[in-house]
Amino acid sequence: MDCLVKKIAFRVDASIHIGFGHVMRCLTLAKALTSKHTSILFICRRQEGDLNSYIKSQGFQIFQLPEVNNRKKKLGSLGTTQLQDAEDCYDALKKFIPDLLIVDHYSIDFNWQLQLKNTFVKLMVIDDLGNRKHNADLILDQNFGSNGQKYKGLVPPNCRQLLGPNFALLRDEFLHLRKKSLLRRNKFNFNKVLINMGGTDSKNYTCRILELLLNSKILRKIKIIVAISSKCPHLEKIKKISSTNQQILLKVDSNNIAELMFQADIAIGASGSSTWERCCLGVPSIQFILAENQKSLAHALSEINAIKLIDELKEIPELLETSESWAYELTQNSINIVDGKGASRVASVLLNEQLYKHQQN
Repeated sequence: MDCLVKKIAFRVDASIHIGFGHVMRCLTLAKALTSKHTSILFICRRQEGDLNSYIKSQGFQIFQLPEVNNRKKKLGSLGTTQLQDAEDCYDALKKFIPDLLIVDHYSIDFNWQLQLKNTFVKLMVIDDLGNRKHNADLILDQNFGSNGQKYKGLVPPNCRQLLGPNFALLRDEFLHLRKKSLLRRNKFNFNKVLINMGGTDSKNYTCRILELLLNSKILRKIKIIVAISSKCPHLEKIKKISSTNQQILLKVDSNNIAELMFQADIAIGASGSSTWERCCLGVPSIQFILAENQKSLAHALSEINAIKLIDELKEIPELLETSESWAYELTQNSINIVDGKGASRVASVLLNEQLYKHQQN
């Protein structure tokens, strides 16, 4: 039987300031839906460090909103008002008329959604903050420990909620490497560390970590893999530091982060969406909080000893020196949190013919 959901639109952004995580997880979901013969449109704003060209390279249609001049910080990551953003999106949505609009944006709430309610059939929101109202038919929050109380009073009573890491949106490459990765972690051997700060690392944590390790004894014993985007504003400095020591291997725009994680014995990075990837592959990790939306996940995983959460970067060298005493336990505590099948679970829900029906003319 043909599925009734044919057209799906995403409203999502990436930039040097907000990072790549929102777009990357939407691309993961889009690919899971593409296999079900849907037509997909991305609506993204032009801005410094965006991923608009990358989205096109992945085979998806994209409608690019105009770049905002004189961006105002107080207006959040939209850089403009919700009303203006909705007006900018109107023509694209009215022409496409999606059966389902998926919004993944911390600066969008029910005000934007109500403004555009006549341009789509159903609305899904991807969120993990639980700090604003949504006029949504479905909400996805993949955070550890999320429950129905989190969105009480923030979504309509009939809004379906997909909550928890069972719905974590991971690319297929992580699922494909999961079994192999877990097998190799039956015993902890410490040879390689992966430093991966996500897309842009605008605050230059990579350089600071490398400098700490260069001044420690640990670098004599291990190799360091640094994964970074070419959009990182500090790339030249990272290249310069990496070139000073043959123990450091720099990977720019790697097309298979999962393989790099598989090779790593320990990962270092922020407590963002990459946390799910590390858990899926059982990679013990040293993490720190870079943004408000990372706090609840980081503290929840730290409480069950699934990650090493640090307050200051200077803690890293000593933790690496003592890794044999804690790394194996972290792997055992993290491997059952995420199984890598979240995207297929969400896609199955979205393509349920009873959930999404075409509007009757």
